[in-house]
Amino acid sequence: MPAALAGTRLLSRWLFGVSPADPATFGLFAVTSFALSVFALFSQLGLGASVVRDRGEVDRGRLDALFTLQLAVVAAFALVMTAIAPVLASATGDTGLGWLVIALAAALVLLSLRSVPAAMQERDLAYGAPV
Repeated sequence: MPAALAGTRLLSRWLFGVSPADPATFGLFAVTSFALSVFALFSQLGLGASVVRDRGEVDRGRLDALFTLQLAVVAAFALVMTAIAPVLASATGDTGLGWLVIALAAALVLLSLRSVPAAMQERDLAYGAPV
């Protein structure tokens, strides 16, 4: 946990030039990073788990359908987030919040692209007794 906090501080300083002495901006970045983690977890919709647990061979058509469904749902959610971003920025008086919400929406779309391939890789792992 301390390593994750240190990594977040370094990343925020490198990407946004946020000084550790500016707690408001760093807090905004930390909350947005946490929200990205939570939304990425829930954006999988359980589809990856269904691929991993499915017995037998998974056909390409099903994988394509799962990928398309997940991408469509996450893209719709990202569009809603992008539309709400200016409202949040004006309500809080912080233009940086709007841009962070837009970046969060884009990151969610990018994260959704890896879920089906990651599930297929997890499915192919052979769990056995440690040697």
